[in-house]
Amino acid sequence: MPNYKPITDFDLTFDLLGFNRLHDFAFLAMQDYNLNHKSDWYGHFRNGERGLQARLFGVTKHYGELHSWKPSKRDAEEMDYPLASILFGMDSAMECYFYMLNALGWAAKPDWFADISNDKSLRAIKPANIWDMTTESPAAGYAAVFPAVQKLWQNNRWLIEFLIDQRDVSKHRHATIHGSALRSLDWYYGTQIFD
Repeated sequence: MPNYKPITDFDLTFDLLGFNRLHDFAFLAMQDYNLNHKSDWYGHFRNGERGLQARLFGVTKHYGELHSWKPSKRDAEEMDYPLASILFGMDSAMECYFYMLNALGWAAKPDWFADISNDKSLRAIKPANIWDMTTESPAAGYAAVFPAVQKLWQNNRWLIEFLIDQRDVSKHRHATIHGSALRSLDWYYGTQIFD
């Protein structure tokens, strides 16, 4: 009998070591002798954390579905759902991550981050806050409190904006899978993805 090895080329895993360290740091910061002042910043942090975990689970699930073997050829419409779900999950995971960072940053420097007690302010939290250098933006807080994160995200801004653009529902309505390319990839690959 032949010795078959499992195919792992399409396995998707996330390195969550830094995420786990951030969780541990926030838990330590939440203690009474640190930043546990009269606010619910840690609750906001945990909500973002749970959202991030759920989105990563969804990305992994739909990535597996997209690459699973089927006994018949799948058409493009069948592939659209898991691909769209992956893009949604990735975009939403980034938003949850920034929700977490904002809550932790707000606990340390409330004037430098979006106010967690204001719903309008919370709705304004988005990944672009980290590279928006206007005075109205919480970017100053990211530069001071999370400089390594800001540098990493600024260095990969093109990819982050690409993922956000792919997820943009209003643009998605204008593109169809037949006769169009996945937006913005022509410049990268030099060819259309779908013919």
